[in-house]
Amino acid sequence: MKELCLLDGQWEECEIENLHEGCHRGIYFSAANVRLNHVYERGNVRDGLGTWRDMVFKGLVLRCRTSDTAPSPIFADTRMENNPQFMEMINAFEQSVEGRILKFHWKGNIFSLAIETDYGFATVASDVDLSDLDAVRRSYIASLLEMGRALDLLLKNTALFAGPE
Repeated sequence: MKELCLLDGQWEECEIENLHEGCHRGIYFSAANVRLNHVYERGNVRDGLGTWRDMVFKGLVLRCRTSDTAPSPIFADTRMENNPQFMEMINAFEQSVEGRILKFHWKGNIFSLAIETDYGFATVASDVDLSDLDAVRRSYIASLLEMGRALDLLLKNTALFAGPE
């Protein structure tokens, strides 16, 4: 998270859920649901101080190993007009996870994305009856399949991801 320079100086606590590493169509990736919290004390000395948390980020962090090495580190704020295929891929991915890309970073052969979204990777939807094991299984598998579809969008950029079909 620190390497992504995500919300630098605005958070002190990082919560990670459902961290998974795997291989999809020959591309190695890791994904996790992440929350970043700003932690501070509030109150007065006489009555006591309380610790408070404000969530400053909730979303998905995805890292993929690319087939090529970045010519130099590329951050989200880098102007990419000379690579419309790259920006098209980023925009399509953002739409597929129904979120907003807060930051992306390509350094060496690692491409990282931080997406602000309510999509839960490798989770069971909150509206699923947990006593219905078939429904739980279907919901969990659906979240994995959704990640597969999102990764397929990234893999369309063959300059970055020239893995086997």
